Amino acid sequence: MTRMLAIAAGGALGAVLRYWTSTAVHARLGMAFPYGTLLVNVLGSLLMGFLYIWLLERVTEGTALRAFLRADPDVIMIGEMRDKETAEAGVEASLTGHLVFSTLHTNSAAETVTRLLDLGIDPVSFSDAFLGVMAQRLVRTLCDKCKQPYTPDEEELTLIRRYYGEEQFSELKVNPAKLTLQKAVGCPECNNTGYRGRTGIHELLVSSHAMKDLIYHKATAGEIQKLSITEGMRTLMQDGIAKMLKGQTDLAQIRKVAIT
Repeated sequence: MTRMLAIAAGGALGAVLRYWTSTAVHARLGMAFPYGTLLVNVLGSLLMGFLYIWLLERVTEGTALRAFLRADPDVIMIGEMRDKETAEAGVEASLTGHLVFSTLHTNSAAETVTRLLDLGIDPVSFSDAFLGVMAQRLVRTLCDKCKQPYTPDEEELTLIRRYYGEEQFSELKVNPAKLTLQKAVGCPECNNTGYRGRTGIHELLVSSHAMKDLIYHKATAGEIQKLSITEGMRTLMQDGIAKMLKGQTDLAQIRKVAIT
């Protein structure tokens, strides 16, 4: 059974983002696989529970991947698919029945697919191996001690509806006349910023027969995004708005990270 999962965490290549990306993947691996599963990792960040392959300058990630496939690992985690050799090795490993996780820096889940195709990997093999991709961002969380409720005006409601999508907005079951949002104020607990901590927003693109066909024909990111939304995916913006309605963040913070 072919399995490949690329997890995208786009944005700057900062140490905090890299650490968060790696730990997010590690958390999912910990939930998905029981103790005793052989997990092999080629990654710069040290995470507990992995058998590590440390790379020398003359050994690339692609070379290491092909070498430790002989150990018959259950799961392979590649730190980042940054070049054609590593991406091809990951696809080859997936096609031989291994579950492959990786990260990639892109702006959205759909752009992750086109990014890997742009690296030069075979679209036929990739479409067979591809299982799904999750894009994720961090938004600032409103401080629970000082956030203040307010009633949005008609202009803000129209903007929220447009960002979420007119066709999908009804699924939120929001009554505009009774809608209450939260806004940042500031207090000593949050150093008068109005925010304390971070909240993740996500979009999960899952493979399907129609999606495999688009990948096979090297479709654009827009076409892949359109199909994935039709099949039930909700975008970073939509997930952010859903969490805004729960009082976790505000529209200004969502717009900073979800508009590309």
